[in-house]
Amino acid sequence: MPPAALAVTAVVPAGIAFLPSATVTRIITFAVVGIYVGFQSVVLASVIGRARGWQPAGSFRLGRFGWAVNVAALVYGVTAIVVLSVKTPVNGTSFFDRWMVPLSVGIVAAVGVLHLLVMRPKEHVTEADRAPVSAAVAG
Repeated sequence: MPPAALAVTAVVPAGIAFLPSATVTRIITFAVVGIYVGFQSVVLASVIGRARGWQPAGSFRLGRFGWAVNVAALVYGVTAIVVLSVKTPVNGTSFFDRWMVPLSVGIVAAVGVLHLLVMRPKEHVTEADRAPVSAAVAG
């Protein structure tokens, strides 16, 4: 295990434990919303893939219920993100107190998109590190 990563995973939670409970609540809410956003990006990619004709591979398939399950998962996840973001416990009356989680998620998303547009990480993958393209994906 990398020592720096191990130190960060020990020090950050320890530091959070000493913060006021209202701050910890916001951090936990932001973390949960972040997990939902990450998972919903995969669900959205699956819905887009299905719309473009992608067929899931593997031994477990949902058959004709696949679309319904994908759409239901997307609706549920987006609803959970909105509810968790808007219903963050309010410990003050300021705009920032009320909208800290949605603003934080928006800032993280904007920084991610900016990174993709400016750094173009896909263009900097060496040929040796590229995944092989199968005939099903290429055609």
